[in-house]
Amino acid sequence: MLLVDADERARKLTFLSGLLDSFGVSDLNSPVDVDRAIHQWDMADGFRLDFAPAGPGVLGIVLIVTEGTRSRDLEEARH
Repeated sequence: MLLVDADERARKLTFLSGLLDSFGVSDLNSPVDVDRAIHQWDMADGFRLDFAPAGPGVLGIVLIVTEGTRSRDLEEARH
């Protein structure tokens, strides 16, 4: 499962994760490898979640990703 912060206005999930300046959704339109936009978010209960923060400059892109989505599919979606 991948959690994506696609709220370009508030970016609350990105803020809560502490990944404000990290590669994220807004970088999927650049030559950044998709894997660099996916981070591990350590939750309070010790659970670790794959997370794509909004990124430093959000473009308003919304991706809905389900379990089992391959990085290659995400790479194709960004083009």
